[in-house]
Amino acid sequence: MSPQELDAVQERLETFAAEVFSGFARADQRRWGERYVRGLLTDGARKSMEPMAARLGVDRQGLQQFLTDAPWSHQLVLAEPAWRMEAAIDPVAWVIDDVSFPKDGQESPGVAAQYCGALGKRANCQVAPSVHLVTDAASCPVSRRLFVPEGWDPSSPRVPDAEAVTARRRRARIPEEVAHVPKWRLAVDMPDEPACWGLDAPLVVADEGYGQDGAFRLALTERNIAYVVGVRSDTALLAADVCRTKTPYRGTGRRAAPRYRQRRHSALGMVTPIEYEMLYPNAQLA
Repeated sequence: MSPQELDAVQERLETFAAEVFSGFARADQRRWGERYVRGLLTDGARKSMEPMAARLGVDRQGLQQFLTDAPWSHQLVLAEPAWRMEAAIDPVAWVIDDVSFPKDGQESPGVAAQYCGALGKRANCQVAPSVHLVTDAASCPVSRRLFVPEGWDPSSPRVPDAEAVTARRRRARIPEEVAHVPKWRLAVDMPDEPACWGLDAPLVVADEGYGQDGAFRLALTERNIAYVVGVRSDTALLAADVCRTKTPYRGTGRRAAPRYRQRRHSALGMVTPIEYEMLYPNAQLA
C-alpha cells in the first residue's frame, strides 16, 4: 500500500491493531505491534526490519527488539483474528497447506534449498505448514509452524558438522527443544491450537503432499476430524471393517508378515471415469 492509502485507512488499522494486540500488558508493545503491521502493509518487496523501519520512519532497533526480545504470546495474536474470521466467513473447511517464503540469505531460521510453492520450483526459502479457514469466497490463515529441515538439526545423522549447525541455530534464535520433524507431524498438531481457542474444524482438506501419508490420516481419524485429502492413484484402499491375519510361525523359513485377506483396490479404480475427468480434466485414463 502507498503512504496515501495507509493514511486513508489509518483509523481502521489502529482499531484492528488495538484488538489484535489487546492481550499485551505494555502500551509500548501494543504500539510497536501496530507499527509492525503497518510495515507489512507498506509498498516494498523487502519486509525485513531495516527497510520496513526506513519506510515507516521509526527506530529499527525498537522494531527489532519487539520481534526478537520482547516477551509476548503469539497465541494471543493468532487467536484474535481467528475468532473474528470464524464469525465473519463461517468457514466450510480448514485447509492444511504449505506457505513458502523465498529468501536470498542463509541465516533466516529454517531456510534451505527446498520446494517453494511461491515460485513453483525448488529454491532457497522457508516453509511453514499452515491452517486456513476457508469458504468458496474467502480464506484466512490462523495457525502456522516453521518447518525445520534436517540441515538445521544438529542431532540429525545427515549433518556433518553439528557444532556449526548449533551455532547457526543460536544466531537464528531457534530454541534447543525445536528439532526436525516431518511436515505431516507439524500439520496434524496445528488444528489442536484453534480447537483450544474454541473453534471446531468442520472438515480438514489437504493435498497429496499431506494426504498420501497414512500416519497423517490416522492422526486426524484419532482426533475425530472429518477429512478429504489427495492421494496417489496407486494408493491401496480397503473397506473399514477389514482385519489383518498372520500365519502362525512353524519354526522354519521366514516369518510370514501380517496381511489383509480382502482384495485391495487402487484409489484410481475407486473413481469412475466421469468423476476422474471432472477432477483431472487434462489427464487421460489408460
